[in-house]
Amino acid sequence: MKRILGLGGIAYDILSVIPNMPAWEEVEYIEEYQVQQGGMVATGLVTAAKLGADTEIISAIGNDTEGMSHLENFNRFGIKCDNVMISNENRSAVTLVLIHSSTGRRSFIHYKGVNGLSNLNINKINYENVSHMLFDGFFFETALKAAIKARKMNIVTVTDLSPKNRDPRLTEYLKYIDYPVLSELFLCSYTNISDPIEAGKSLLQNGNKALIVTCGEKGSYIIKKDGIENIPAYKVNVIDSTGAGDVFHGAFIFALWKGYDLKKTVRFANACAAINCQTVGGQKGIPTLEEVQEFTIKKEKMSLS
Repeated sequence: MKRILGLGGIAYDILSVIPNMPAWEEVEYIEEYQVQQGGMVATGLVTAAKLGADTEIISAIGNDTEGMSHLENFNRFGIKCDNVMISNENRSAVTLVLIHSSTGRRSFIHYKGVNGLSNLNINKINYENVSHMLFDGFFFETALKAAIKARKMNIVTVTDLSPKNRDPRLTEYLKYIDYPVLSELFLCSYTNISDPIEAGKSLLQNGNKALIVTCGEKGSYIIKKDGIENIPAYKVNVIDSTGAGDVFHGAFIFALWKGYDLKKTVRFANACAAINCQTVGGQKGIPTLEEVQEFTIKKEKMSLS
């Protein structure tokens, strides 16, 4: 089979579990502390690779300890990373994640570093061996060109977008994406529409096969021209939802790569995200295909009992 190609950001996640958010000048003690590799497309590709897909990443890192740890991580999962640009001018991106120990709610403090670049100085992209592409809106100039090329070559495309992304060409970019998979936070923030479903409907374009809205514990919504369908979330004890959206995207594109229909794809992605929420960090709890199958069978039995 052809591979899944991801083009987007990589981040070094520093995760701290705290009982309360301190005010300025106050001190709060950390209950648990971890460092993990992260990033939207990076975590998505690790998910797809761990589930069994052939994967490749196009991205950038700094020539630093954090950056080299990402290359080691990609190699560990068999992710091809020949087109990861190493910058001597910019440091690797870092995200501080503060996690409330009682609720699992989070706050993020992000240092863009090399992720702030618009263009990537990379080798020519080989699209011939690619059937699916995953984007997150980072390195926007390169991403827009790649999305246009992918459409011409009938490569299936999926994108996530950061709530902070305000590029004026986003609407143009989205028309080249088969499946925009967007969080309710992004949609409501970007469109200034308080209802995420109405916000999603406002962005749906003729170039999209469907637009997916992810709503956490409320599940996900499939929006098409001819209707809307809710796919419920799996109920789990949430420890930390960091990376849940990224895992959802990786599982979503993996399921498309496997040939699942859209409803089964969203259910599968919901399951992977739910499993990941039971562990601290974005990548530590990513399941294998066997673990997803065991999880869904168990949940189906519980719903029937």
